[in-house]
Formats: sequence, structure tokens, C-alpha cells
Amino acid sequence: MAILALDYGTKRIGVAISDETKTFAWAKTTILNKNFESVLSQLQEIINQENIELLIIGTPKGIELKPSKIVKEIEEFVEKLKVHISIPILLWDETLTTRMAIETFQKNGAKLRDKDSEAARIILQEYLDFYAEKSKLK
Repeated sequence: MAILALDYGTKRIGVAISDETKTFAWAKTTILNKNFESVLSQLQEIINQENIELLIIGTPKGIELKPSKIVKEIEEFVEKLKVHISIPILLWDETLTTRMAIETFQKNGAKLRDKDSEAARIILQEYLDFYAEKSKLK
């Protein structure tokens, strides 16, 4: 089973997926955020095809570590999702992940293809690394 992560935006939602061992994260796709039904349909398809056991959704705290303006919209999105999907949903701090994604592309001399799915990959990799380190301490 794998883990799915989302970088939620009002126009686009970046999607990333882990490997089965929950060690590595890969950018998967970007979903256009036109309406909830369309987003839900695409997410359900990915969840079923990829055997997803957990959904992580990034929530930005902002530089001052206070909730940003989009947090309320993300929370409403999560509440709608909970009605339609049965896997657990976890909110994870994603402060500055989009900026990190842009810097990664610039540093590697690559064109900025898909900053949204790359931001989702960063969110997921941070989660995977955190829990890998935590399990080492046990």
C-alpha cells in the first residue's frame, strides 16, 4: 500500500505518491481544481488504482507559523473529502514547499514544469522522512 499527498491550490492540486515501502515520494500529476466533483473523481481513481492507504494534504502555516488564508478552504475541502473517501486524511505543514519546488527546478537548470506536483512530492517526502526517523528512535 502507498501514501498519496496533495498540494492544494485554488487553481491546481499537485499530487504525489510514495512507493510501497513508504521510503520514496514521486511527483505524480496535477489536477485542475475546477470543481469538487471533478477533483473527487480523479482522486478516487488514483486511490483505487494505486492502493492508497493514507492521504496527506499540505496546509501552509505561513512564515509567522500562523494559518494562512487558504487554510480555511483546505479544511472545507477535507471535510467534503471525508464524506466520500474511506481512507484516513492527515493534514501536514507545507510551509514554503512551493518555493522549495521552484528552487529545485532552478538549481537543476530545469524548466519549471510542474511546481504543484513537485511541492506535493516535497510534502510527502518530508512526511516519510519524519516517520522513518521517528521509527528509528523506538
